[in-house]
Amino acid sequence: MFRSFLIALVMTTRLCALDILVSGRFSNSIVRYDGNTGAFKSVFASGGELQNPNGLAFGPDGRLYAGLGDTGVVLRYDGKTGALIDRFIDTTAFAGARDIVFGPDGDLYVAAGSIDKILRFDGKTGALKGVAAEGDTLVGPVGLDIRSDGLMAVGGAISNAVYFFRDGQFVRRCSNRTLHGTITGVLFGDDGFVYAATAQRNSVVRVNPETCAETVFAQGSGLDVAIYMAWAPDGNLLVGSFNGDSVVKFNRASGAAMGTFVAPRLDVLDGVHDIVIDRSPNIRRRAVRSSAGL
Repeated sequence: MFRSFLIALVMTTRLCALDILVSGRFSNSIVRYDGNTGAFKSVFASGGELQNPNGLAFGPDGRLYAGLGDTGVVLRYDGKTGALIDRFIDTTAFAGARDIVFGPDGDLYVAAGSIDKILRFDGKTGALKGVAAEGDTLVGPVGLDIRSDGLMAVGGAISNAVYFFRDGQFVRRCSNRTLHGTITGVLFGDDGFVYAATAQRNSVVRVNPETCAETVFAQGSGLDVAIYMAWAPDGNLLVGSFNGDSVVKFNRASGAAMGTFVAPRLDVLDGVHDIVIDRSPNIRRRAVRSSAGL
């Protein structure tokens, strides 16, 4: 009987679970947590030039960008090791890089709180390209998000409203005195609504960007000065609690509280600000040897 053996090398890829990174204003740190459980994993970066980190964003290059809340500086880090690469943006044109986000065009947009503008910087060089949004009573821009079609949402903390811009042009201002209480973070959902955190009311309101119709989506559950938000790897809503030094999770469909996701730990994280999902997980490959006999 003739017998032959076929040996094949099969490469399989396993994707590691997504992590989240959280910035701490008073601890001058960026901390890594397990994206599924919220368990502490490591301090991603701390101290040195990292002073009062506010907004965080992963760039198209896989690197992490961190805006400093007291200066016009955005630092760039290796997205995996946390090693500081450089000052990607370093300007005296404004004092306070609040939320930051990469747009669908690949450029970096910065909420420049001290001058009441959204600035646009070249996503590869860091060169200033100009003012992306301003005016129509926008004061104290803190929150910032840009939809894939270019619609920009801005949270005006001092003017206490949610603003919409497209291609640098003002679209509308949504202000609700009954529901608003210092608008901070803003975040687009895949349901077409914008979610806006209200620091004084410790709630999240859901805003229709076309009509400004609003409802309270989530509130309480340990929120103490609601700040920035992110969609968790499991699709639910994560909200930073600035004074609570924690991150709270809410059900994405109902807004029901799901408890504290990231627990307070002042030795590493103090003054929670932004939350960002690491969407470039490590890839580990393993060789599998298989055989077939005839």
